[in-house]
Amino acid sequence: MNAITSQSRPAPFVDSTPLIGDPAALRTRLRTSGYLFLRGVVPRPALDAAARDMTAEAARHGWFIDGTPPAARITNPAAACAEPEPAFRAVYDRVFMRQSFHSVAHEPAMTGLMTGLLDTPDLLVHPRTIGRMIFPARPGHDDFTTPAHQDYWALQGTPDTLTVWIPLHDCPYEHGSLMVAEGTHREGIFPYRLCLGAGGVEVENPLTG
Repeated sequence: MNAITSQSRPAPFVDSTPLIGDPAALRTRLRTSGYLFLRGVVPRPALDAAARDMTAEAARHGWFIDGTPPAARITNPAAACAEPEPAFRAVYDRVFMRQSFHSVAHEPAMTGLMTGLLDTPDLLVHPRTIGRMIFPARPGHDDFTTPAHQDYWALQGTPDTLTVWIPLHDCPYEHGSLMVAEGTHREGIFPYRLCLGAGGVEVENPLTG
């Protein structure tokens, strides 16, 4: 992907949705690119249930402006907080207790696809589901945007673990969508440093170009 500047944007993901049903083709593309972009795998009702429960917990703790519909997610700047602050944990811990939050990863359509992709009957859905709930960046304040990272540092086990990133609602580029440094999976585990932002670590490699 291109380096991100005010004049450029990352290239769009290559859509692999047409390859669903062909595990061998998906495996080949995954080995080449290091990611798969797939639409519509998890049924929308499961996503809506998780989003509704997460939003309800945030609303209950004053994260949204009074009088606005919670589903609009219009954040209250005065409530801005980030992990590991107690105000953030008070909401996130409640979210983590919600069954809907964990059920998304266990949807049969998802586990079936991953079983075929990994070509194994012994699929393990990692028990550490992680939810990203982040206030918008504010000028003059610390930026808690998720930095460039590899999930291995947090999850350990094996570098061959696959992360499935599932947006629970529309997530356009302007709102802070996922970005992937294509092909970097072939370079192994990168050195990292501590930083602000979700996860608390970032790769030392600037990943330009």
